[in-house]
Amino acid sequence: MQSKTKTTAQAPIREDGTAASPEDVARPTQANCLVYVRVSTEQQSSERQMQGIRSFLGFEPNPRLVYEDKVSGRKIAGRERFQDMLAHARPGDHVVVYEASRLARSARDLLNIVERLTSDDVTVWIVDRNMCFSKTHSDPWSKAMLGLLATFAELEVDMARARQLEGIAIAKREKKFKGQQPKFHKVAEPAKALYTTGVSVSRIAEKLSCSRNTVYKALAWDGGFDGDGNPISNGTHSPEIKLAA
Repeated sequence: MQSKTKTTAQAPIREDGTAASPEDVARPTQANCLVYVRVSTEQQSSERQMQGIRSFLGFEPNPRLVYEDKVSGRKIAGRERFQDMLAHARPGDHVVVYEASRLARSARDLLNIVERLTSDDVTVWIVDRNMCFSKTHSDPWSKAMLGLLATFAELEVDMARARQLEGIAIAKREKKFKGQQPKFHKVAEPAKALYTTGVSVSRIAEKLSCSRNTVYKALAWDGGFDGDGNPISNGTHSPEIKLAA
């Protein structure tokens, strides 16, 4: 049985015999430039990434070709705009990211993403390292650097997770860890029972291991749910709560 071997493009050579650099690769234009930015939470901003990308490009990217996700990079699943970007990319396009970790936090995922795009004749630019990967430009040094960047991105996440677990363990030993806060509708019945007997909101929160805000929402809840099955509360923060008789 004939074995299959995977071939990769070699770095182009200039006429003087020296290896080509990213400066020798055709630059993206506004028409073929797909920008991908990602932050981990809804509260974070991608503007720092966009500023760096604008400076690199020298023009304002087409807003319709800017793809932004606000989700962790640990997994590809759930990153809807990233999937949209992959589906839109065509041969001759350029995918521009500010940092390698914006594409993926997993070393394997990052390498696979770059391989997939370049094999489809899409050029990938990593701005903060001035690196590019394409079907015709992929030198061994850049490949090694990409592997290191991917490894360190994954290591950063693993170390953050380890620090989080260590902090939780310390908090548990000191009996300060309360775990995930309960949803307000889960504590509505006991909260209302305690409140009607004159127990303060602060004391109810302490007894039920939740925040005062959760108690206020629980006391204001009338038992209703929305179409997605989520509890609906008027969410009053006022301690002057009148419960129905």
